[in-house]
Amino acid sequence: SSPPGTGVSAAAVVSVTALRDAGFASMPEDSMRKPLVPDEISYVIVYQNHTVRTSDTAIPEKLRPVIVRFNELVDRKGR
Repeated sequence: SSPPGTGVSAAAVVSVTALRDAGFASMPEDSMRKPLVPDEISYVIVYQNHTVRTSDTAIPEKLRPVIVRFNELVDRKGR
């Protein structure tokens, strides 16, 4: 459900707060491990004109809770 009067989902609000708390704007744009590991999942996250590319084995520690939350939301919606 949305916070009253916002029209924004509670999940989106939690995610935006988590991105800010993680210091997303100051993270390097490329956090990919080279070379990529076979079957590894890669992520491209864009928020407020800042892009971070990362993968399962290279997620910055401060970004890990955000990725976990996004994956939970995707899993829940996919059922």
